[in-house]
Amino acid sequence: MRANQIFRLSLDSAMLLFFLLLMVDRYTGNPVHEIAGTLLFLLFVAHAAVNGKWYATVMCGRYPPARTLRLAANGLLLAVFMGTVGSGILISKTIFPFVSFVDSFSMRTLHMCLAHWTFLLAGVHLGLYWQRIRNGMRTHFLLWAQKVKSGFLPTALVSLAALYGIHAFSVRDMSYVLTMQSAYSVWIDGDTALGLLIDYGSMLCLVALPAHIAVRTIQRQKERDSSMSGNRGYSLKYVMATLAAVAVIVLFTIQARAEGEKEQNIMTNITVTVENASVPGVLYDNAAAKELLSRLPAHFSLSRGSRDYCGNMGTPLPHDEKDVQSGYRNGDLAWWLPGNDFVIFTEREESSGEVEGCVILGRLLSGIEEIRDMGRSITVTVTER
Repeated sequence: MRANQIFRLSLDSAMLLFFLLLMVDRYTGNPVHEIAGTLLFLLFVAHAAVNGKWYATVMCGRYPPARTLRLAANGLLLAVFMGTVGSGILISKTIFPFVSFVDSFSMRTLHMCLAHWTFLLAGVHLGLYWQRIRNGMRTHFLLWAQKVKSGFLPTALVSLAALYGIHAFSVRDMSYVLTMQSAYSVWIDGDTALGLLIDYGSMLCLVALPAHIAVRTIQRQKERDSSMSGNRGYSLKYVMATLAAVAVIVLFTIQARAEGEKEQNIMTNITVTVENASVPGVLYDNAAAKELLSRLPAHFSLSRGSRDYCGNMGTPLPHDEKDVQSGYRNGDLAWWLPGNDFVIFTEREESSGEVEGCVILGRLLSGIEEIRDMGRSITVTVTER
């Protein structure tokens, strides 16, 4: 029994690590991403096998609230996960290169959407079963945790992580990929693999915490109702930790919303559609960008250059001389005055000082590497989001 429980916990831990690894594919590269995805699928099969009793008893017995909640979450996770696997196979370039799909960008958009829903539902699953996992860890791995009689400290730590998860969810613009509006996750200035892992880990806590609280609330209500004395309720520390977590999360949400509205005043969210791929971006608050915003939707035919895609802007944009600069960052959307060109800069940022006469209109938030690998000419449509 002990060996079986240790195997289960090790399997669950490995799946969690692979889930996080898959979310940082921009740093691991596609081959590692596909290999990790394949291994995660095999781990999922093993997870289903060792929990075969759950599948065997799905149609048996009664369904109290806690069991109903877990069944709904597990069923949804299973369906979305299989959709993620299927869509991943259809756009595979390494493990299943012989499989082709006509509209790969649309399939990539679907894959990105399903993958992020799978990740969040895995967090819900973790929260729903956290009590069992924690009990197993206390018994077999964290013997010192047996001395901790209260769940206050773990709850407080996870609450802080969930608190940061709200910020990460907003900054990463997760709603964009979760609603199939982009085939790429949002890129942030100064991003690192560790920072991305921390953000996704915190978002996992963000969905796991309320799931855990919900199922524990249902279970404790059942225990209280069935208790002869009727005095078996929540510990004061547990209630205080939960209320504190909820209060802080609500306050942080209000603050994040206020910051988002403030940022919205200086930047406008846009969608840049390149061929069949839609990526998120922003327009800045300068005269030229405001004029371009008034012209949206705008359509451009761009040709590949040594460091960019560029094409005729059409009617020149009004601008302030103070906005004209030398240099750019990869992903910048610009108006190049000498040639009256709309430009998407994709590479050679390190030597961008050689490029003079640019007005930076905005920037792409993701998809830069994919756009860089497109053909000699592309069609681009810019719309307000």
